[in-house]
Amino acid sequence: MSIRPLLAAALAAALAAVVLVPAGCGGSGDSPGGAAGASANAAGGHGEDHGAGAATAASGMLVPPAPAPELGLRDHLGRRVTTGQFQGKAMLVTFVYSRCPDVCPLIVANLRRVLDRLGPRARDVAVVAVSVDPRGDTRRNVTAFLRRQGMAGRMLWLVGSRRELEPVWDRWGIATRIPRDNPELVEHAAPVYGVDASGRIAKVYPLQFTPREIAEDIAELVGA
Repeated sequence: MSIRPLLAAALAAALAAVVLVPAGCGGSGDSPGGAAGASANAAGGHGEDHGAGAATAASGMLVPPAPAPELGLRDHLGRRVTTGQFQGKAMLVTFVYSRCPDVCPLIVANLRRVLDRLGPRARDVAVVAVSVDPRGDTRRNVTAFLRRQGMAGRMLWLVGSRRELEPVWDRWGIATRIPRDNPELVEHAAPVYGVDASGRIAKVYPLQFTPREIAEDIAELVGA
């Protein structure tokens, strides 16, 4: 099932600012400033809570609940993962890649902060990343990324060939593009989908989400 015909209007508004991440997780991987710094500033200082302005800019959009599309991929350790296996839990689904120099680490770091905020309640949440880089998201690269981000064992990272991944991107409404002048980068949509315990997409968070906002929504998502 694709969310496109069901949520087209809502997603168009929710993703208007993040259809493709500028320079697509861009900037230079050798420079921790520049694009990475700009991304952090846009997200309110790497997702820390810096007042009402950041919270308003990051607000997740409530969308008409619709069944979350199938994932149907293997994670980087070879385990099969389906959408249905998370019934009874909240699920946070995002689309990233391990060689990204700035935006993807920011997203994953903020998802780690969500889990940290939740404490014992984190067991009610599944965090799932879907690769947008079939070539670069090898087991080694993904393992190293998760360790750097403190998310080893806390996030499932789904991988596959382009043929396997493209239908998933399409079902979840994710656009991707590889810049001709820098094939190591991937421009891609960067929402986080909030899926409730009944397996329905209930919220869409833009790139600038705050960990506090999602953490406060978890009780609602789990209780749905």
